[in-house]
Amino acid sequence: MKRIDHQHEAHNATENERTQSMANQAQGHQLKNAPASRRQYEDAWIRTEWLIGREGLTKLQAATIAVFGLGGVGSYAAESLCRSGVGRLILFDHDRVAASNLNRQLIATHQTMNQLKVKAARDRLLSINPECEVVIHPFFWPADITSEASRQYLPSSTDYIIDAIDNIPAKINLVMISAARGIPIISCMGTGNKLDPGKLCLDDIYQTHTCPLARIMRRELRKRGIASLQVVYSTELPRRIIRDPSGLPEPDERAKPIQADDDAYLDPEPASTDAAASAILQKTRGPASMSFVPGSAGLMLAAAVVRDLL
Repeated sequence: MKRIDHQHEAHNATENERTQSMANQAQGHQLKNAPASRRQYEDAWIRTEWLIGREGLTKLQAATIAVFGLGGVGSYAAESLCRSGVGRLILFDHDRVAASNLNRQLIATHQTMNQLKVKAARDRLLSINPECEVVIHPFFWPADITSEASRQYLPSSTDYIIDAIDNIPAKINLVMISAARGIPIISCMGTGNKLDPGKLCLDDIYQTHTCPLARIMRRELRKRGIASLQVVYSTELPRRIIRDPSGLPEPDERAKPIQADDDAYLDPEPASTDAAASAILQKTRGPASMSFVPGSAGLMLAAAVVRDLL
């Protein structure tokens, strides 16, 4: 998990990346690898149309959805939306593809190493659906951006926001902007240190339990007067992963579940100090993870958005 003191990295993005971001917003930056024939393109959606009808498919093709974060959760959400026929995707992520992403992120391959994640995602999505408009913003969403300032990145035509980022202040900011501008949002809670996708649930934030990140979000959103937020969260207790000096988990610690409060280091204003959580944080650069839980959470986010749009 990235630490919360990175919240102002948006202001450190290179000038070239910012120029690219704005150019992509203006042009859609579509690849020129169109289907060999119109029939081929139409055949790509035939089974979708059987399920949701021509009218439903038309709604999705007219939709604009913003996806924040293209990691283990967001990469699956974005690709699922693309494969569902969504017409316009706006992608946000400041990071580059790294070897540690290979075990769980759809955009991570040996061919995409060191690429901006938004670029790798755009190229992959347009190889699936060349008629999808993919707008990319290669920067970290700041926690202090105002509702008015957000309009240059989130146009009034935005139909839905998917929050798949792991920075608490930025997540809260997205929820506040969503409420101020009347854009529906769905947010993902913690998926790291977990192995059972069957424990994932879709519910309101105030109905969640077990998940440490959800606990913090409940408290912070209640302070700010947010009455409701649709989230995907897990009822599975996070597993304790302790690494020895070589960086590998100690065999007797690999699969021990930890108490929910052990993730207290997620808290921007921790109410109490948890020594075990601090030890974990010092020994890791982020939560342990595999493809099952984050990927399943991303699919659930996309499915919930599609159902709402229909």
